[in-house]
Amino acid sequence: MLNMMSFINSKALLFFVFLSIMQANFSQQPVSININPVNTSKGKLVLGDLIESMEYIPLETKNNCLIGKISYFDISKNYILIFCSQTKAVYLFRRDGRFVRRIGSTGQGPEEYLSLNGVFIDETKNELILCSFNKHLFFNLSGKFLRMISHQITQTPLWMYYNNQRMVLFL
Repeated sequence: MLNMMSFINSKALLFFVFLSIMQANFSQQPVSININPVNTSKGKLVLGDLIESMEYIPLETKNNCLIGKISYFDISKNYILIFCSQTKAVYLFRRDGRFVRRIGSTGQGPEEYLSLNGVFIDETKNELILCSFNKHLFFNLSGKFLRMISHQITQTPLWMYYNNQRMVLFL
């Protein structure tokens, strides 16, 4: 019992120290840093220092897949999935840029979305995941609706997908 009390006291002490540090950081006056791009020296960093490889893939456009502002996208081994916020449409392309099909539609129905905050490809399961703030819609690669997972942000964690991995964000 004594060990448990000392453990609780040490946790409380650490928490108090953490709060004190946070308050000290927020109570300081902001520091102003002025950067003049004209007087800033240029380094020798080139694009090749930041990336391993780069691919340019022009996406096929037709009357049924006009692309404006791409807000979200995901690229897998064989596919490219994009969400165009201008048309509020999700488009699936082959990795070479050829248009495959439109995925889902806008609306308030169980198979529809109003707006999205992410699109993901899970080729291991042959699924496309469209993530909004209150539900996740799952489609197969043929565009057929599979299922919906509904959630409330205030009550359950927000699920996101990245590199075929489901991530859970607690908000």
